[in-house]
Amino acid sequence: MLGDRSEQDSADKLRRPATHALGTLFALGSGTRGISLSSFLPESQGHCDSLLNIFFSNVDPMIRIVHRPTLLRHFDSHVREANPIAFAIFFSAVNSLKSSTVKEIFNAKKDVLLEKYQQGLEVSLARDNFLTSSSLEVLQGFLLWLVSNCNALGKIWAFRGVLTF
Repeated sequence: MLGDRSEQDSADKLRRPATHALGTLFALGSGTRGISLSSFLPESQGHCDSLLNIFFSNVDPMIRIVHRPTLLRHFDSHVREANPIAFAIFFSAVNSLKSSTVKEIFNAKKDVLLEKYQQGLEVSLARDNFLTSSSLEVLQGFLLWLVSNCNALGKIWAFRGVLTF
């Protein structure tokens, strides 16, 4: 019928997180179980390494929230397990670059990579129940995303209470 959508279209829409979803992080919860986070990861190990190096060059000197030796020791497992800290590093690294540099290094548009890593981060935060998690890496990923996301800067004040112990 006219205007009817298939059940598959509806199911796909439910599995896909909304963009700019700071508010929808609360609603995602268990709805993220069917989403594969591997599709949000960088295309290659070389890209992961480049993004980590860019993070340490451009972001870490300004936002010191990770212990470099510890992060380096555990980074491969963070990527393999699709932890929020990995997506936050990817997002903030890409966000620190000019569009032309992103195109040159990764052969992709900056906006596309930012959306990809933001969605991966949002799904991983929801999967790990970021509001009740006792994981330092989950908190670091959330905090890093908040301070490196220009679109969320006006919303950070609302989370001050959540981030204080």
